[in-house]
Amino acid sequence: MIRNHGLKKTTAAVRISLIASVILLAAVCVYPKLLIKKVNEENRPLIESAKEKANCGDFASARIDTERIVGNLKDRSDALMLFYGHADILELINKADTALDMTKTMDLGLLIAALGDLENDLDGLTRVNDVSLPNII
Repeated sequence: MIRNHGLKKTTAAVRISLIASVILLAAVCVYPKLLIKKVNEENRPLIESAKEKANCGDFASARIDTERIVGNLKDRSDALMLFYGHADILELINKADTALDMTKTMDLGLLIAALGDLENDLDGLTRVNDVSLPNII
């Protein structure tokens, strides 16, 4: 009588690897959206606060908010670069740095423009949908 215990072990290993693959693919498709959502939730109020403070002439407080934005983006840059283009993330950080520079020069018009550019880029990243199951396959 032929025994096929090896076949049962192989079938179980294949099932486990398929389940692990599906879980990994699901994570790769979901994590970027959660990450950029968190980046938006952290920075959007700071951008609005910096705009309001600058409009009131309080560039020192606007600078503090803008420094926090730059810090937040730099802290998350490695994770963001896993899923989004490196150039896009570096440009986002550069725009935040530009806004920080504008708080130091106390140029209201250029600061509001730089913060607006930063908002637009954050919005653009939320609309990017490069990581999805059809794009991976």
